[in-house]
Amino acid sequence: MDSERITSHDHLVDEGEVARWVAELEAAPASAASTPAPSTRLSFDPEDAWAIIRDRHEIVHAYGGAIGWPTKDASVASAYVGFAVLDGELWTTTTKGRGKTYAMLRDPRAVFVIVSADRQRSTTVYGTVELSNEDRDVTRFAIGFSRYRSGGWSEIGPGIASFDSAGRYAVRFIPTRFVTRLPA
Repeated sequence: MDSERITSHDHLVDEGEVARWVAELEAAPASAASTPAPSTRLSFDPEDAWAIIRDRHEIVHAYGGAIGWPTKDASVASAYVGFAVLDGELWTTTTKGRGKTYAMLRDPRAVFVIVSADRQRSTTVYGTVELSNEDRDVTRFAIGFSRYRSGGWSEIGPGIASFDSAGRYAVRFIPTRFVTRLPA
């Protein structure tokens, strides 16, 4: 491998690397050729999903997840977003003028994915979104996200203050189905 060409932002894999990896796998004894994936089970119980969503210490990066939505051309787009649980509901945010905002206003169907920090559990929440540009809802999200992120009753910091700004929507996620992956 040409280590001088590799940089921290180089994610490309060339054909030589693929060929070497396949050759190593083929040459390895059968017992060492693959490590079995951890045994998992699926749950459709909303309580299993909420156990992951509510426990901020278990979530990768402590406060984020991925939200996906259908686009105008019937494909799917997604984004990593911060979220908060407010009065037992899942909320996030977006701003006016973004493609995601236009798409959510046009078609409210969405999916939200959260993975636990140990990567042993994840939940996919299917549902719809409801956007609100009411000052009260936007401010409520900013405060809730700040507290959720910090784990306490902290003030809104400079990085979070941008969430409480003009042109911002608070996005309420309305679940219709939960699929949670748990250790077996």
